[in-house]
Amino acid sequence: MSYTEFIKKYDIKMSIKEIPFRNDIDDFGVGARHWAFIIKVGTYPIKYTGFYSTGSAIKGIPTLISVLDSLSLDTRDVNNQSFLEWVDNFGYDSDSIKALKIYNACLDEYRDLCKVLNQADRKAIDQLHSCESL
Repeated sequence: MSYTEFIKKYDIKMSIKEIPFRNDIDDFGVGARHWAFIIKVGTYPIKYTGFYSTGSAIKGIPTLISVLDSLSLDTRDVNNQSFLEWVDNFGYDSDSIKALKIYNACLDEYRDLCKVLNQADRKAIDQLHSCESL
């Protein structure tokens, strides 16, 4: 399934707004751009809110497809792996506090995304993860 098909199947919409900085992460390079977004699935009440950042070379407003691709990459493996498996697969140091924070943030992102997508279909998160990456 493509992202376009996934978006159409679940009637996914996004609003996005550029913001001057992110208060959750502060180690972006000079010229990075930051966005706050809200994703809504059909007419279901629960919405997903998050942040998206780009480097200075990326121009324009992020698309729904690029945001979904980023969410998919962040959440694809975290639910099926322990922290030690995850750091081993992604090349992080298992003694790193920063790696643990990233793992926990991805796990929270997975859980929050499931709450939104599962309103429409319990298999929606798996379908998102099966979309071909950009």
